[in-house]
Amino acid sequence: MRKNNQYIHKGKAFEVGQNYLCRQPKAKLITLCVVLTKKEVMAARKPTSTNNRNREALDNFCGLTYAMNLLGGRWKLLILHKLEPQKRRFSELKKTLPHITDRMLTLQLRELERDGLISRTVFAEVPPRVEYDLSANGRALSPIWKGLETWGDAHRQTAEPITALVTTTDG
Repeated sequence: MRKNNQYIHKGKAFEVGQNYLCRQPKAKLITLCVVLTKKEVMAARKPTSTNNRNREALDNFCGLTYAMNLLGGRWKLLILHKLEPQKRRFSELKKTLPHITDRMLTLQLRELERDGLISRTVFAEVPPRVEYDLSANGRALSPIWKGLETWGDAHRQTAEPITALVTTTDG
């Protein structure tokens, strides 16, 4: 149960961000835990997950795998591409990427900011205004996604006749 910025569990009140000792009866351990909001829990990956273990192992493998870990996924390069011409607010980005959910956009923006590819500026206004912009590291990627866009356009043109040929011979 939640009250303001407190969570009530078994009659005890805990503040968000507060450390406390928690018991894990199956392992017979007492560990230091921290109270998280539901949003923080949903956004976090378990440190012991296969995804995190593979990411840590491959980060040092070569520069390509490191870059793919930073830029991998459906949305990150598109977000960077949309931020290239100008700073944008969340709602402006959402309009340029109509099929992305609010939650996914939020998660991707947080990851890009954490990785130093974008900067987030919060203005002390009511209502609060937040703008996203490419950082120097993000701008350095511009020739790469422009090259990928050129390649994608050329490949799509060569792949369309093949796709049309396969569909006409199947029927």
